[in-house]
Amino acid sequence: TDNTTYNFSAGYASNDGPLIGVNTKRYSVSTNVTSRVGKYIETGINLRLVKENLVQGANGGGDLSNFEAAPWQPIYDKSNPYGYASLYSLPGAITPTTFDFNYLYGPLYTMYQNYLGLLATSSNTFNNQTALGSGYVQVQPLPGLKIKGSLSGQQYAINNNNYISFH
Repeated sequence: TDNTTYNFSAGYASNDGPLIGVNTKRYSVSTNVTSRVGKYIETGINLRLVKENLVQGANGGGDLSNFEAAPWQPIYDKSNPYGYASLYSLPGAITPTTFDFNYLYGPLYTMYQNYLGLLATSSNTFNNQTALGSGYVQVQPLPGLKIKGSLSGQQYAINNNNYISFH
């Protein structure tokens, strides 16, 4: 009608990160409505909802130490149950007070982890939700005099699921 204006928009974005296993998907919805109620009163409301799904990959997806490995260090190993080469060996049992390991390729040439192996045996995801809203009522009892009251709120939820397999 002539007394009401409104807007609605929706968005979607999908971005792949620079490394395998890193990506983001974002969905958003936004609306606002303004309405004149009679000659002296105006009301309005704005709402925005955003949902993000982030996959961070192995080790957060941003650790470039993965590229420090020596070129002869293998990535794949058919004898490993997951198909990826180990970087360390365990000389004995792991106990609450003992965690000994040996580098298979020497400490100078062993990267922190096998990125592709960790990517296949771990998960690091974030599911974020944001809701923003505001509303107002404006009264104009006299010409040139406007009295406005508003209320705003925000809700933000982060859900991080992180699993790393030790093998």
